Amino acid sequence: MRRCNLACAYCNEYDDHSKPVALEEMCRRVDKLAELGTTVIVISGGEPLMHPEIEEVIARIRKHGIIAGMITNGYLLVPSASRS
Repeated sequence: MRRCNLACAYCNEYDDHSKPVALEEMCRRVDKLAELGTTVIVISGGEPLMHPEIEEVIARIRKHGIIAGMITNGYLLVPSASRS
């Protein structure tokens, strides 16, 4: 994910216009990393929580038994209204 919800002057990863990588491509990449024996995948960006299908990407990583990590600025980590 290249996009970010912040615009930090020092950051070279900021991008406010790129579309997220398609889920099909992300799954292909995860599958290839699993085939190569990867044990940990860390998702970063930009802001990975801005990817509209981030939960599916993480599920694909976990399906392979790979540890999923994420580097986030945390601003989008809020309680869901549907969770009690």
